[in-house]
Amino acid sequence: MEKETLWILFDIARGLLNLHQNNILHLDVKPENALVDKLHRAMVTDLALALFASWRGKITAWDRCYTWLLNV
Repeated sequence: MEKETLWILFDIARGLLNLHQNNILHLDVKPENALVDKLHRAMVTDLALALFASWRGKITAWDRCYTWLLNV
């Protein structure tokens, strides 16, 4: 595997980790939902199916997740 590919995968994993650390579940991870710039940096996109999970493991409404994203 090329170095660039590994860095792209690392960026995606780091993005998902950041979401999970903020109790957000992406729920639609696939190649089409990652953007890569000219410097081969990747970003996780398309949070349309994402849900906010409480500490108790309950999944709450999308609007709470969307509100969190707007306040980041």
